[in-house]
Amino acid sequence: MAGTRGGPARCLATLLALCLAAPPAATACPRLCACYVPTEVHCTFRYFTAVPPHIPPDVERINLGYNRLLQLTETDFSGLEKLELLMLHSNEITTIPDRVFSDLYSLQVLKMSYNKVRVLQQDVFYGLKSLVRLHMDHNKVEFVNPNVFYGLTSLRLVHLEGNLLKQLHPDTFVTLRYSQIFKMSLVKHIYLSDNVLTSLPHEMFSYLPELESIYLHGNPWSCDCRLQRLAQWAQQRADVIKCKKDRSSGAQQCPVCASPKNQKGKSLAAVPAAGLACGKPAIHGSLKSRNLTLPGDGDASAVSPKDFVAPLGSVVLNMTDQAGSRGNLVCDIQRPKELSPISLDRDGNSTVLRASFSAALVCGIDYEQIQQLWGILALYSSSPLKLERTVLARNMPSYKYKQIHSEKDELFTNIEAELRAEPSWLMQSQVSLQLDRTATTLSTLHIQYFTDAQIILPSADKKPLRNNWTIISRDNQTQTEHTVLVGGTVQLECRATGDPAPAVEWILADGSKVRAPHVSEDGRIMVVETGTLTLRMADTFDTGLYHCIGTNGNDADALTFRITVVDPDVEHSSVNGAHVSASVGSTLDLPCTSTAVPDAAVSWVLPEHEILHHSVRNKHVFDNGTLRIQGVTERDGGYYRCVAANQYGVDLLVLQVLVREDETTLQTKRVAAGERDEGDGSGDVVLAPAVTQNHPAAAPEASAAREESAAASRGWVAPSAQQRNSYGRTAYRLYRDRSGRRFRGHRRQFGSSARRVDPQRWAALLEKTKRNSTLVEKQGEVATKPPVEVRKLSEAPGDEEGASGDVLSPEEEFMIPDHCRLNAVCVLGTYMPTAAFD
Repeated sequence: MAGTRGGPARCLATLLALCLAAPPAATACPRLCACYVPTEVHCTFRYFTAVPPHIPPDVERINLGYNRLLQLTETDFSGLEKLELLMLHSNEITTIPDRVFSDLYSLQVLKMSYNKVRVLQQDVFYGLKSLVRLHMDHNKVEFVNPNVFYGLTSLRLVHLEGNLLKQLHPDTFVTLRYSQIFKMSLVKHIYLSDNVLTSLPHEMFSYLPELESIYLHGNPWSCDCRLQRLAQWAQQRADVIKCKKDRSSGAQQCPVCASPKNQKGKSLAAVPAAGLACGKPAIHGSLKSRNLTLPGDGDASAVSPKDFVAPLGSVVLNMTDQAGSRGNLVCDIQRPKELSPISLDRDGNSTVLRASFSAALVCGIDYEQIQQLWGILALYSSSPLKLERTVLARNMPSYKYKQIHSEKDELFTNIEAELRAEPSWLMQSQVSLQLDRTATTLSTLHIQYFTDAQIILPSADKKPLRNNWTIISRDNQTQTEHTVLVGGTVQLECRATGDPAPAVEWILADGSKVRAPHVSEDGRIMVVETGTLTLRMADTFDTGLYHCIGTNGNDADALTFRITVVDPDVEHSSVNGAHVSASVGSTLDLPCTSTAVPDAAVSWVLPEHEILHHSVRNKHVFDNGTLRIQGVTERDGGYYRCVAANQYGVDLLVLQVLVREDETTLQTKRVAAGERDEGDGSGDVVLAPAVTQNHPAAAPEASAAREESAAASRGWVAPSAQQRNSYGRTAYRLYRDRSGRRFRGHRRQFGSSARRVDPQRWAALLEKTKRNSTLVEKQGEVATKPPVEVRKLSEAPGDEEGASGDVLSPEEEFMIPDHCRLNAVCVLGTYMPTAAFD
């Protein structure tokens, strides 16, 4: 029995020993994944919603594609220091936590294509020093932090195709930086196709000396002066901007222009740099008889963001020459406008950065110093003063310099100088100074500073200095041109973001500068903390350019707006377009085609004093600026103004629209007017036919009067001083004629004698009224008797004294009391009280 019992125990012990002796890789493969070799983990099509745990630390390749991963956590890839390939494509990842890949020192390829990532923040790729290929294509990336690739010195390919990028900061692809001045990237291949980019900052390409290919097709490029520098760069390196061959059709997909209109559809490579110049709008000459001068037009002063950053540092310069003149300068050194290409050389264990450097020294001077300083530097405005470093001065950190004597140089005044600078790398072995006479004033000396810099870079392990950046959000939908009526309100949206958060400044149309938050003394201009500017009670002197600047000291960005303020009143003399006539119910097109680079924003000022930017109700604004009015009504008559504006200027077209009624409509109105006259008891039915017979041309005149009246009613003309009397009276007559023309020439005029009442005539009139009243009662009893014929006034005998009494004499008409006129009917030309018919 004992032996029998011991058998199963020995079997269990043996099985347990075999399990414990199994290789670690065989037990470390995550559940539902496949590990064909110890260094690979394949987890595709497993419907994972999170990264599976227990990934072996020695793994080199992981494929988690085609799952349902929603997010990554900071510990998902901890300890995987040997991982070289990580594939996370075709998932549903929306965000990437900071430093989630920080342990992946050996990672060379990261593929996150076809996810839903929206933002690439600064530290999402932190620690990936060996990363060579990054695939973030076909996500929903809207923003790329300018520091996101910094430190990835091995990065050579960045794939951002098929995202939602609207703009990029100049530093986006920088991987190496020193002193926020020297920037460089070793990236060779960039994919930016199929985004919504309209432009690229020209500085970006100066940081990409190793770039071999860039794909830009599928973007709505604005081929204007913002791409001019890119075009110049592309002409020098024609093979860098690549086209992609379409798989289905085989056609080449190349970047093309989406705007302006005259360049739309053209290949970006086919447009020369000279063809990308910007210019003010010009409405086609065939649409206007002359140009109108507008306030603020032509003021296209540009603002450089570099003018709103802090100086790079300071320089103290003490000089003497062979004549014994002495001069001391304390200067701010401005950030350079341009930098030459940067090169990196290895020197043992160190990396040496080499670059040519040029910047401006701005030095404040006192009146007493002018003569001494001018005597030293005035000779060196055409050619530079070259100085060579000799010894380290006593006052650390400063060096002594001496003028270099060369046979080629015509000038030599044996100048010696002591130079102290911050940052210290400015004190190179040789420096050159050249006076800028054009910029120098009595209080400020401007000197150009040149040197060939050689800088030993700090080790890679040293924590990099923080890089500041600023960017103002914009895209092809950003409205930078605004048209407003006098007394109206306009709001300019300016959203500046950065690290650290930038302050927002505005340069107003009058040149004054304000910083957010701000409220003007009169309360009309208000700038809130976020940067939005609101202009209330706008006036014509507010027309002009408004520059928004976001700056945090070390970086800045600028966005320019234009406000055009128009007077609601129109002078007739300002009409420079066509006089258009349209019939009621028709469709009317008012063209306003223009040429401008960039494309002009077109606004229509309507007769009812409304600003129209897009289609509303029966009015449609087309892309070419044409305004279409469908179903024209009398209210559509008046003055129309087309305002075409961009950053570089404004053009204006003023048209007059007269609305006429067609003959059918006029006939219908005449009939309707006749029916109303017959039933209102006013007696006008007797007078109306006389106007038609005696004045056959009255109808066309009345029609024209109605057209002019409608035009005047919809767009009141503010007459000039020479026109006020005549034009004002004409406008008044246009209103009066429409209601009173049919009475003109037939209304009886009474002299003063007619206003004296004759008692005998009054008694005779009353007796006649009684007789007629009795006659009417008798006629009313006979129902079959035909209606009484109404005699027209024009058929009455001309001799009123011999009349039978059917037509009232002027005296009798005048003597009818007011209450009788209101309560009477006209029968046989005799006024009868309505009570007679009761």
